[in-house]
This record gives sequence, structure tokens and C-alpha cells, in this order.
Amino acid sequence: MGWYVIVPFSIVCQLTGLVQSLGTVWGLLPHYWVIAKLLITGVATLLLLVHMQPVGHLADAAARAALTGGELQGMRVQLIADAAAALLVLVTAAALSVFKPRGVTRYGRPPARADPTPALTPAAGGLGAGKGWPARPHRVDSPSSRGLDVPAQAVV
Repeated sequence: MGWYVIVPFSIVCQLTGLVQSLGTVWGLLPHYWVIAKLLITGVATLLLLVHMQPVGHLADAAARAALTGGELQGMRVQLIADAAAALLVLVTAAALSVFKPRGVTRYGRPPARADPTPALTPAAGGLGAGKGWPARPHRVDSPSSRGLDVPAQAVV
């Protein structure tokens, strides 16, 4: 059952995470938490593929006969440890999705400007522009700066 249900679902999980990261504002490369979550999912999928062999062996042994207390004890402990590690990985991935820690990669940083204060120069219509009076500063958050067609009377 694991090879027909769990493994394909883990691969689909990896693919849907990739598609969603490319189709949302979070993107694939701008934030560290998205990259970390993608890597966690990839490593978890690989470990699942490695883990399926002992699970299949234990399932075959259990199907052949009732297991007594001492049989396959090491494999039972391994299965419990693997399940606990998988649970920790799932909780970590969920926590990254919920809390979205700060930190951007170089692809997420805004491009650096050559001059950090170009609006304060007279040539740009800033301080000292025309008759010695400072020009009215342009509001960055005004509707007209966002590309909205708003009548001049409505802009404050």
C-alpha cells in the first residue's frame, strides 16, 4: 500500500509545493523559508523511499506469522524512530508555512538605487526648485502614483 499511496502522494506534495511557490507572491527563490520548506520536502521524500524497504520487510514478516516479542525488535525500534522523525519534519514544514520567518535571499531584495535621495535635488523638482521655495513633495502612496486614474481634485 505504501508504494501505491504514500510514495506517490509525497511526490505530488513536492510538485504542488513547487507549482504553488511559482504561482504566488512568495515565489520560489525570494524567501529563505520557501527554499527551506522545499528542501525539507525533498529530503523527506528521499528518506521515505529509503524507509519503504524496511517497512515492506516488516509487513511481509507480520503477514506470514504472528510476531513474538523478540522477533525483529531492532526493526520495530527503527520504525518508531523514523515515524517520530517524520512527524518532526511535518511539524517543521507546517511551522514554516504558518510563521513565515523573515529573511530574503538576494533574489528577494529590491534593486539598489544609485542615489538614495534623488527627489531632494533642484533638478528633480525637489528642494530649491523654482523661486527659492521647496516644491511640494510627491506622495508615494497617492492613488495617482499607483497608476490609478483619479481626478486632480480627489488627490490630497
